[in-house]
Amino acid sequence: MIDFLIITPIAILGWYLIFARKIPFQLTILFYKFKKLHEKNSAALKVYVIGFFITLLVFITTKVFILVAISVVTTIALPGIIIKNYQKRAIQEKSDAWPFLIDDLISAIRAGMTLPDSLLDVAKNAPSVLAIEMAAFSSHYNKSGQLNHSLKYLSKNIVDPIGGLVMRMLLTVLKSGANDLAKSLKILGEAVREEQQLSRELVARQSWVMNSARLAVISPWIVLIAIWSQPTVQTAYQSQQGQLILLIIAGICFAAYSVMKRMAIKQYG
Repeated sequence: MIDFLIITPIAILGWYLIFARKIPFQLTILFYKFKKLHEKNSAALKVYVIGFFITLLVFITTKVFILVAISVVTTIALPGIIIKNYQKRAIQEKSDAWPFLIDDLISAIRAGMTLPDSLLDVAKNAPSVLAIEMAAFSSHYNKSGQLNHSLKYLSKNIVDPIGGLVMRMLLTVLKSGANDLAKSLKILGEAVREEQQLSRELVARQSWVMNSARLAVISPWIVLIAIWSQPTVQTAYQSQQGQLILLIIAGICFAAYSVMKRMAIKQYG
């Protein structure tokens, strides 16, 4: 009975992480040939393999089912967490690069170049994180010769909010025929820098709360590992009552972390 009570919530959580949240890579890639796996999927597969051996080691060492279950859930969620953090970092790097690209665009326009020529010139020397998007824009414009369509094409390939804001402004300028484009771009660049500074402060404060929550969640398990060598501790937690206590602790940790995460997002998100 105790095993059923432990397995059921872990199975529900694992199903939620895999299917409802789609945290790991798609399960269909398991049927692909290994040479056709994408880089992220290969990394996820490596994490799963390492996690399997860690889970096996935990089971052999502790004989405590709840610790094995925690290891399994962590292994399932880890690839998605890594990919999500990588995506956030990539979007942030693109957002940070736009002010410098705006400065180059302002310099080109003030030098007497037209907007299409300025964009093509800026695309050649674009920051590395925006090089692919700007190269695609240049290629599209050279083929079509229509700046409006090329900017719309570029806006579809931009994933960061700052880039989307710049594209909307340029499209508005094309429609309205604004005379002082350089001045408008300068105002936009200043606004972007101020917004990024505020965003960094909020992210820093949010990270303080999140790191505190993570430390609070990890601490009980670190203490358990530290005292596990004592025979009395092993006997206590290998029993059904001990595993039930660990399950309750895991549930409290998960609930507390979720509450702290929501508070951080609500206050600083």
